[in-house]
Amino acid sequence: MPQSITIASDEVELNWQALEVVGPLALTMTGILSNISTVLANEKISIFAISTFDTDYILVKEEFINQAIAALRDNQYLVI
Repeated sequence: MPQSITIASDEVELNWQALEVVGPLALTMTGILSNISTVLANEKISIFAISTFDTDYILVKEEFINQAIAALRDNQYLVI
């Protein structure tokens, strides 16, 4: 959701960027989110993960998005 949209909430966490794992992903596929989160954890990058029925989204704070993309690319992930 664009940050320009306000909602009635006691807390707001701004400046997240989303990376989408291109799907659809079969429910039988395992370890995808684990592998990605491990790559980013090794770089000390915190994530917020959202999984749906056919794909995953990895949210990274805006200040770390370039570092996250570089780490993923260094680990053979295609990030476009």
